[in-house]
Amino acid sequence: MLRALGIALALTGCAGLDEPHRVLISDSTTNVTDMAASEVYADLLDFSSAKFLTGTPEAFTIAGTVQNPWDSSTDSTFTGSGGKVGDTLDVHLDVAVTNWRDQLWETSLVGTIALDQHATYGDHDLPPGAADTQITAHLQMTDSFAGTHDVAIITCNRWVGEDPLYGYHGVVDGDPVSDHYEGNDPTCHSTP
Repeated sequence: MLRALGIALALTGCAGLDEPHRVLISDSTTNVTDMAASEVYADLLDFSSAKFLTGTPEAFTIAGTVQNPWDSSTDSTFTGSGGKVGDTLDVHLDVAVTNWRDQLWETSLVGTIALDQHATYGDHDLPPGAADTQITAHLQMTDSFAGTHDVAIITCNRWVGEDPLYGYHGVVDGDPVSDHYEGNDPTCHSTP
């Protein structure tokens, strides 16, 4: 019986992960989408020289690749659509990663990540003055996070005066996860 249990645990990858490990898995997921989203923001600042957006600022399509900052031999591809009307931005991105090495946590990611963001711009152009983002992913990971993981996160970004607030809550492999960093946004409390 113990041998069967050991085999079952090995096959499931990271069975019984504690919350700090689930946070690191979700961090790896958001690291990839942050890179792609930052390219969208940069193109919106000067749409006339946009590299990844086509159309108009009010209705655009997105396509491109982002180079891994830790391992320049790997890229992620991203596609999507969006629009910025006045101070309101809505974006959808689908990001595909293949052997994306996350050197912060010593793991590689393979899979797909979807991002949906609704943002309003305030006094700060970048990042948005306030943004709510839903991220879902199905990823295979290596090393200390070996296995296949399902991630669903809601991230919140706010500015209070000159102070940024950030937070996320969600689920990784069916169990709750939230960040505990200084400056965590207390209004970010929804769970997908």
